[in-house]
Amino acid sequence: MQTSPTGAVADEPVTASIAAEQLWRTAAQESADGIFGLDPAGLITDWTPAAARLFGYSAEEMVGRRSLLLFVSRLEESHQDRVDRVLAGERIERIAATARHRDGALFPVALTMTPLPERSGICVVVHDLTEQRLAQEMLAESNLRFEEAQQLAHVGLWVMDARTHNIQMTAELCRIHRVDPRAFEGTIDAFLELVHPQDRDGFARDLRSCLTGGATLDREHRIVRPDGSVGWVAVHGTVQYDEEGRALALRGTCQDITGQVSGEKALRRQAEVLDLLRGMAVAANESTGLEEALDAAVAALCADGGWRLGRGHVIGPDGPEPGARWLGTDSGSGIVDASLVDEVSPLVARVVAEREAVWVGEVLAEEVSPFQDATSGAGWSGFAFPVRADAEIVAVIEVYSATHLRPDRALIDATTQGAAQLGVAIERLRAREALAHQARHDVLTDLPNRSMLMERLRLALRRLDRSHSSLAVIFIDLDDFKVINDGLGHEIGDRCLSILATRLQEAMRPGDLVARFGGDEFVLLCEGVANDEAVANTAVRLLELISRPIELSDGAEIELEASLGIVIASDPSTRAENLIRDADAAMYRAKEKGGGRYQIFDVALHERAARWLALAGGLRRAVDNSELRLEFQPQIRINDGAILGFEALVRWQHPDEGLLQPREFIGVAEQTRLINTVGDWVLYEACRQAARWKAMRSAATDLRMCVNVSAAQLNRPGLVDVVAGALSASALPPAALCVEITESVIMSDPALALKALVELKALGIVLAVDDFGTGYSSLAYLNRFPIDVIKIDKEFVSPLGQGNGRARSILRSVVDLSRALGAVPVPEGVETAEQLDDLRCLGCEVAQGFLLGMPQPAKELDPQVANVGMVC
Repeated sequence: MQTSPTGAVADEPVTASIAAEQLWRTAAQESADGIFGLDPAGLITDWTPAAARLFGYSAEEMVGRRSLLLFVSRLEESHQDRVDRVLAGERIERIAATARHRDGALFPVALTMTPLPERSGICVVVHDLTEQRLAQEMLAESNLRFEEAQQLAHVGLWVMDARTHNIQMTAELCRIHRVDPRAFEGTIDAFLELVHPQDRDGFARDLRSCLTGGATLDREHRIVRPDGSVGWVAVHGTVQYDEEGRALALRGTCQDITGQVSGEKALRRQAEVLDLLRGMAVAANESTGLEEALDAAVAALCADGGWRLGRGHVIGPDGPEPGARWLGTDSGSGIVDASLVDEVSPLVARVVAEREAVWVGEVLAEEVSPFQDATSGAGWSGFAFPVRADAEIVAVIEVYSATHLRPDRALIDATTQGAAQLGVAIERLRAREALAHQARHDVLTDLPNRSMLMERLRLALRRLDRSHSSLAVIFIDLDDFKVINDGLGHEIGDRCLSILATRLQEAMRPGDLVARFGGDEFVLLCEGVANDEAVANTAVRLLELISRPIELSDGAEIELEASLGIVIASDPSTRAENLIRDADAAMYRAKEKGGGRYQIFDVALHERAARWLALAGGLRRAVDNSELRLEFQPQIRINDGAILGFEALVRWQHPDEGLLQPREFIGVAEQTRLINTVGDWVLYEACRQAARWKAMRSAATDLRMCVNVSAAQLNRPGLVDVVAGALSASALPPAALCVEITESVIMSDPALALKALVELKALGIVLAVDDFGTGYSSLAYLNRFPIDVIKIDKEFVSPLGQGNGRARSILRSVVDLSRALGAVPVPEGVETAEQLDDLRCLGCEVAQGFLLGMPQPAKELDPQVANVGMVC
């Protein structure tokens, strides 16, 4: 024991405690799991680097805050209750929870909460379960493929997970080993226990060799069944790898070769069974519904299997439903009186309860069913088996013979395989029905989609000729819905859309159609409307319904407003597309008046629609008549004002209306699919001009020509060929061309955009995201895109130069994000010197805007391009 200079005894345990705490902190800092500390009030006191990586928040952002924002939780009280329990000394291990990343993404985790000494706080360990769940889903997908493979051969299948070494065996393989599938533990040890002791080590060695060396497993060995009997199996296995070459699973087949018998009788029986299996397979593959498949399967059993009577039962939500078809080999086949077969036999009930095939050697006729051809007394044999689809029993087939039969293993195997084929066919039918439903319905709301709306609208117009009535199309667009998505997140936005869809359906008359047209747009089709006043009353009622508060899970409420456009039609020759167009035009007019109201399509709106048609017609001739023009706006290096490149901007020299800006005709071009023609012209002309400027000066290689690409152009299959053709025709180096795609276009279909951008990048061109900050980007997606330049939307630039610290902070974050993604930030819309000074202070090197250069024709820019030292 040591003493202090004053004679007091030094506190050695305190020193040890400090050392222990330092050791704990070192371990926590290096742990792969996220770790944070809580004080007794539930506030975060410590935050490790792993926690920062896991949740996306830094320690400075989280220390002192509550941990509730990290998890999806409905009851704050339950969280505080756990905190109190742990403070009292209880340790809570691996609680399943759903965590929320800073960007809103949800992921599964396991929480462990441990009390700290003297109730000073809590240590929380967060383990990410994302990879584990993905592995489970991959294994489940593999299991589905195993079940389908069993249709083709009398052979058992097995799969071993390469990481966990867990084993899954099919029902056929369990039968070969004569083990109960429900009792099989699924471990590698349990699997090896099925092998004869003298062959077990060799089999285990071969398994390891496959997993580590990639060898193919191909061997024969003995097995020991639970009753002590010994059999022989032929085992084959191969390793499945992921895209990175890591072993995922070892798949194998196992064939029972114990009873290799020969002889004419065995071959004849095999042929009979194969005929039966073939008949059931044909029934499965050619059926268009479950009941049709069951009827055909029963017919095959009675015709090829020699059974006298049979029927199929559909398993409904309340259990087996009585089948109404009996087939007999003595008196032919047909449908008997349904009143005679309205019962479910005990044999079917057994199959449902035991979930496997059941063979009964002797049954009484009255236990079968009170059908007319049954004879009384004993001597009947019965056999029934389940049909599974998507891992559930969907039907049971039962057959009977008037003679006593011993269990026929070959028949049981064949019907098991046939039932599997039936199940696959049923799954295929269900998938086809689901796809057909998805093709005609919206995924989020399950409302009819645009395709189904147009189909119903055309039918309604044809009915007008017979009914001599009118129909109304009501186009609904929510006002400022972007604010909800931006402020509260897309999850809240989707919930609002789902609730609104339900309200609209409940409010409309039977027979009216409510469809989701896209985004926050809905369209209502009302047939048999009385007059304009009735439709107006409906619109008022809809506006009131839409504005009712929507309560969120946390008790907060959201109030929506919408603009409604209405068009009423009584002429059956009207085109459905025109009605949607007119209703849409009326809706936009309602928005122009302030929103939260309805507008019925009238003559003025018709005139606006007529102008749209006139522009569309003129635009078709604009390219051929050389009416399109290009102007070029420079991109300037901020420090010295040097020109680094140009953005090509299209104009239309209209023969009657003069020079039209893009906002006046690009929308028409996109809606009429002329955008590809216009876009191709812009691309070729811009590349030609860039090559011309390059020839004017030796240092022009650093000049870059930027061309905008629309959503329609990005989605077209031949975009890469068009870009390559423009480069080739102008002899412009690929690095001198920059293709700009707006952020909203990219995020409308990220997967498709990624594919197109990767193909474009392969040409060697530069890629830019335009109008960044307006398209609700996912950082996960942006990180995957091969983006070189991020053009920051002018909405971020406009507040600069006015002493707005918040605006500067936001723009700084966008600039930092751009650089983190490996892209050059280029602010747009610079109009004042003060804005430019702020951008210079923020470290921006390149900018674009009216202050730095107005869009001009090429010939007016020639002097600046020709003079290498020229700056703006």
